[in-house]
Amino acid sequence: TPLPSPTPLDDEETAAAPDDTTPAPQPTDIPSDAAPIPGTFDVYIGAPDESGSQLLRWVEGASSRKITEISVQTGEQSAVRAGEYVYYVDPASGDPIRVNTAGAESVVDFAAPPADASAYQLLPSATGRFLGWLVREPDGTAVISLAAADGTDARTIAEIEAEPDTAIQLIRVSNDGSQVFFDRRPADITDGEIFIGYHEIHIIDAASGEVSVAPGEPACGEDRACGGRVSPDGAYMVRTLPPARSGTPIIVTNLINGSNIARFDTPTVPAGARYEIGDPFFTPTPGGSLIYIIGYGAPGLENYQIVFANLVTGEQELVTDLGADRLRPLGWTAGGSILLAHRDTEYDTWQLTVEDGSRRQIAGLLFLGTIVVEPETP
Repeated sequence: TPLPSPTPLDDEETAAAPDDTTPAPQPTDIPSDAAPIPGTFDVYIGAPDESGSQLLRWVEGASSRKITEISVQTGEQSAVRAGEYVYYVDPASGDPIRVNTAGAESVVDFAAPPADASAYQLLPSATGRFLGWLVREPDGTAVISLAAADGTDARTIAEIEAEPDTAIQLIRVSNDGSQVFFDRRPADITDGEIFIGYHEIHIIDAASGEVSVAPGEPACGEDRACGGRVSPDGAYMVRTLPPARSGTPIIVTNLINGSNIARFDTPTVPAGARYEIGDPFFTPTPGGSLIYIIGYGAPGLENYQIVFANLVTGEQELVTDLGADRLRPLGWTAGGSILLAHRDTEYDTWQLTVEDGSRRQIAGLLFLGTIVVEPETP
């Protein structure tokens, strides 16, 4: 059955419908100066093999034909789709790599870390127009830099002093490049029992270099990390708190004025059940909405729910009860009516229809996103 046509949205993390394929990794020798192939493509990555190599594949959206396929190694940092490219960090050299639709790989020289860096992270904006990167110096200082995707206006925007064992993680570069968000997490902070999260979210004003703590942070308490997400435009933040902290543990904040625009309880959880909330994800529906995941039940025997929350009306509805299958959101297609997700520990892709809660696996690869490359004009 043909899947819905892609509905790319510039200001959201969106996804096109993938095909159903089985990975067969094989290296491909492609010149680094090969021009990108124009068209609309869905991009997937496969699980690492014994050597750590992963299949990276571009599939034409309209025909589901495989267009490009190469073998990469991404190490601990996953590959990210942004704009016309896929980015990853080479675990051997430590260099940031950019790959176009022809499979041509090139080093992002202006963002390369120095030889004495103790840690490095690369993060593009969702649209791919800007690149942020973080370098940890031997003394623990986190140097955060920003540039346009072509390397223009590359500059350091903040230097964060921290102990070497304090984790500093980039979590969002806004679509317009005006803000960079990061999480600061001391070594003794623990995640929830089910979901991985953030401890204390900070905001960097890219123009002034001013660093501020996001409103309400640390949202989960001084000793915890909990779920969170910043919208691609940098205007909103959602936090999913430990239930013991609040009767309305889902909080959405307007980061422009600092006000809470929505708070949600968890009416779908069975009465008296132990539960935890995580993996919040903004949706591209008009007016604003989000989904989040609930894990409830005895430790190790949790059942999972996907819940839809309308930020305007405050209404919530159970999208589907997943049972023991835990899915993590990847993106949207069909104007926000179909959620793409993957099993927590697997490289696969599932389609979940919000209207009726139905779900099915549609790819044996992990979906990274949709890439649109316009043909060059003569």
